[in-house]
Amino acid sequence: MLLEFGNGLGTAILYRDQVRAFLDFLKDRTKPTARITKRTIPESWSHDSLCPACTALARMRQVYLNTFLEWINDDNFRAALEQSNGLCVPHLLLILRKTRDPSLHKYLIAEHIEKYSALLKELNEYIRKTDYRYKHEKRGREKDAWKRAVNLLAGAENSL
Repeated sequence: MLLEFGNGLGTAILYRDQVRAFLDFLKDRTKPTARITKRTIPESWSHDSLCPACTALARMRQVYLNTFLEWINDDNFRAALEQSNGLCVPHLLLILRKTRDPSLHKYLIAEHIEKYSALLKELNEYIRKTDYRYKHEKRGREKDAWKRAVNLLAGAENSL
């Protein structure tokens, strides 16, 4: 819905804080004893629902998550993940909750900290360039960072 209004600056400011909060959450989970459980995930990042359609989707999502975990150690699969925009917040959290492999947990967190940090920089640059003093500067990849941030946190395609 925020994307439909087209207010890039307002959305960028709101989602910059959310991306920053999620990065802090991930960085706190790099400690060996840190766990990601349903209790440690803020409710706003969870997509739990009693809706019948959501329940059916959740069942299929488990199949896809299992497939992801089966293939993640394949070199080609891992290379494709590294070249991609990464996982959105809801799916990353589901994968992290599901995996019991500490090295995979560490790898996924490190990979996504890098990707989300890049998005945070782009949000900051987008916000900076909306300032009248910098409006003349040509916009680059940051021009749609606010849209990608919404998708990242909401779980839409092409999040990053």
